[in-house]
Amino acid sequence: MANSDPIQIFIGTDEYQMIGAKVLAHSITSRTSAPVKIHYLSDYAAPSPQNPALRSKTGFSFTRFMIPQICGYEGRAIYLDADMLVFTDIAELWNWPMPDEVSLLYAEQPPERGRRPQYSVFLVDCAKARWDARELMQKLDTGVYDYHSLVYEFSHMSADEKAMILPFRWNALEYYDSGETSLIHFTDMNRQPWVEPTNPNRDVFYAAVNAALDAGAVTLADINQAVDKGYIHPAFPKWIGRSKSSSFFRDLFWPAPYLRLLPVQHRILARLKRLPSLL
Repeated sequence: MANSDPIQIFIGTDEYQMIGAKVLAHSITSRTSAPVKIHYLSDYAAPSPQNPALRSKTGFSFTRFMIPQICGYEGRAIYLDADMLVFTDIAELWNWPMPDEVSLLYAEQPPERGRRPQYSVFLVDCAKARWDARELMQKLDTGVYDYHSLVYEFSHMSADEKAMILPFRWNALEYYDSGETSLIHFTDMNRQPWVEPTNPNRDVFYAAVNAALDAGAVTLADINQAVDKGYIHPAFPKWIGRSKSSSFFRDLFWPAPYLRLLPVQHRILARLKRLPSLL
């Protein structure tokens, strides 16, 4: 891996999360002098299992398994979900030492926080991790893997092939400590700061959005278009200080994008739970 090679970063996103993905990308590129190549996984078409019940719940659940292939099974790559911000030079993560027998590193989660480890941030050696996404989908169809174990536990890898040695600060779930957190993950969909204004770390995200706007990495036209399409809350421009207008009834009945992933009865309950934050 030559020092001049760009850091290959793959952001898991679909059309619903492109504003967050672009803000994340700016938080990365504005904090490193290293060359960086950003890939949005929405630009790639992943294979899908034949069984409709096993198909991806997001636009990128399976696309991440294409990363080694996209990289020509050479070098390293970093995967990040779109609902994140980076505060440390990404070169630190890119250059993290990897044991010879290991092909993937992911972050630990402190037991006292009650959160399970996730593969929402990982560093992969593409030469060693010779994943075949199409083959994985076939094995999903035939029951070799189930959806949860493949997507959330990376069960296609043996325990010896992956190591949970990245520190918590590189995937801090709903946690921010200024000067310590390297990456915050807004993982709770019902209170992500572009969905609700009640997230305890919302100001961190709103500052990052404004920095991206000031740099031209995101435009107000992009945000307004996302509002029009229902991808982010209609009051979001007001929350970030870029508009004074809002509509109580529009805000009240706005269907958050994450609701599409829930059964109907859970959608109703989720919308009722939003009432206190709007009153």
